[in-house]
Amino acid sequence: MDKNLNKLMARWKWRLLLALMLFTLFFEALRIDGGGYLLAEMMSYLLFTLIFVGTERVVKLHGWVRLLVWAVLISWLLFSFTRMAGSNVYVNETTALTAVIVLGCLIVTFAELTGRTSTDADIIYGAVFCYFLMALSWGLLYEQMERWQSGSFNLADGPHSTAAFFYFSLVTITTLGYGDILPTSPVSRLAAGVEAAIGLLYVAVFIGRIVGRAER
Repeated sequence: MDKNLNKLMARWKWRLLLALMLFTLFFEALRIDGGGYLLAEMMSYLLFTLIFVGTERVVKLHGWVRLLVWAVLISWLLFSFTRMAGSNVYVNETTALTAVIVLGCLIVTFAELTGRTSTDADIIYGAVFCYFLMALSWGLLYEQMERWQSGSFNLADGPHSTAAFFYFSLVTITTLGYGDILPTSPVSRLAAGVEAAIGLLYVAVFIGRIVGRAER
């Protein structure tokens, strides 16, 4: 039974990560900011960490690289929880670690997917997961930018929320650009532009390469 379950998880690893990603995004979008806001925020960060840990497990990092990844993730989680106790606590450190996580997620996921010599159905799910992973990571980075420098974004709904930055990240990476949330600082504008460019290149080049490899 355990052996069959392990085989199923190995074959469906990207699908499971994609399902976890979608659950996390929907949870963040639907959660109600009320008396349980702090608990909901902690739950969100735990889910984000689970996604990053799951990604690390799938790509199978080894040696000092794996230790470095775990050190960054644990530090990010601790800083995030500590920051919840005060708005100005470890803001710079959390922002820097979030940027490192964004870059790390892109590198390891791209390396895993492009390193395959063949394409199966789960790899296609992996490519979709990677796309959402980029949006999630950039959304976290935007949130930290706003905490680091208030006013980096013009938020139509007033005070920032994590869901608002995920939404902005999704419409940026897909180049929809509705305009209801706008980057206003030079750094946030640069980050949004880079995300939009990477989103276009990802769909045009990366997805095309995977699909083309599947047709051979």
